[in-house]
Amino acid sequence: YLNDPRRITDILKVTLQICDALAWIHNHGIIHRDLKPENMMIRPDGQVKLLDFGIAKRWGKNERTQTGSIMGTVTYISPEQAQCAEVDGRADLYSLGVILYELLAGRPPFVSDEPIGRLYLHLNEQAPRLKEWNPHIPLELETIVLKLLHKDPLDRHQRAEDLKEALIEVME
Repeated sequence: YLNDPRRITDILKVTLQICDALAWIHNHGIIHRDLKPENMMIRPDGQVKLLDFGIAKRWGKNERTQTGSIMGTVTYISPEQAQCAEVDGRADLYSLGVILYELLAGRPPFVSDEPIGRLYLHLNEQAPRLKEWNPHIPLELETIVLKLLHKDPLDRHQRAEDLKEALIEVME
C-alpha cells in the first residue's frame, strides 16, 4: 500500500494544503505548537483543516503556563519545544516532518515505549532513512523529510512556503 505512487501523491497533496495553512497562520504571527494527525481534518471535498489551537501562541510572546513545562505531543514535538526553548514556525515544520515521515514509512521516526525515551530521541538521534521502511520513496522526497527533522531549526526549511515549493518540485 505504501509503495503505490498514487498513495505518495495523495500524501503530498494533503501536505501541500497543510503548508498553505501553516504559511497563513505563521504569516499572521501564530505558532500551532501541537501539529499532529489528530489535529488535522480532511473534509469530504478533500480540503484539509488544522484543528485545536489550544496551545498555539503568538510569535515572540513569552507566554508560559508553567515554568519549564513542555508544550506539545511527545511523538511530534520539535527539539526546541522538548527543551522548553523559544519556538517559531520552524517548530511546526519539524512536527510536519514527523507526520510526513509517519505517513510515508508507516511509523514515526522516533519510537520508544516511554515518553521520555521519545523526547531523548527527538533531541539526540537522527531519524532513520525513510528507505529503511519504504524503499519506494524517491530520494528527493526523503531528503526533504529528513531536512525537516534536523535538530537545529536553522538547518530545516525556514518557511512553509519554501517547503511547499520543494514538494511541488518532487511532484513534477
